[in-house]
Amino acid sequence: MSGIDKIIEQINVDSKNEIDSINAEASSNAKAILDNANMQAEKQAAELRMQCEAQCKNVIERAESAGNLTKKRALLKAKQQLINETISMAHNKLLSLSDDEYFMLIAKMIEKYSDSQKGEIMFNQRDLDRMPTLFTLKITKASRGNLKLCNKPVNIDGGFILSYGGIEENCSFKALFEGNNEMLQDKANSLLFS
Repeated sequence: MSGIDKIIEQINVDSKNEIDSINAEASSNAKAILDNANMQAEKQAAELRMQCEAQCKNVIERAESAGNLTKKRALLKAKQQLINETISMAHNKLLSLSDDEYFMLIAKMIEKYSDSQKGEIMFNQRDLDRMPTLFTLKITKASRGNLKLCNKPVNIDGGFILSYGGIEENCSFKALFEGNNEMLQDKANSLLFS
């Protein structure tokens, strides 16, 4: 082997060693870059996973809250319907009392609602037709002699209207139920749901 061949061979060996060294360094750098990229990707994936979990939790909480609110509204609506039905049943029960029970109640109502001044008491046609014969005496007694019976019927469901010199006090069952609606709803609520 001649000197040039030795130089060429040495250049080839040195070149190969340099290439191997460059390849090893490049491979090491590539591995470091890849490891860093994988680590960054895992970090970003973990952050995204946490964000998604937080968003999912938030969506679930809002859905549960909306569901609870809908449930509460439905329950409140059902309770309100039951209360209204109970009040309506009580109203209808008053209208369907027997004549004796009905007019005993009317006499108590006259005592409660009549004023100390002179006036008239008015009933609907149904009550005028079924009124006991001596009920006018009960009207006189319950009102302490201040009320006289008007034979002209009025358009009410039951109960009566008191008239004192053009000023009327509506004591019909409908008016009494409407005027005491909140109190009746509270009572029905406590009876039904306590």
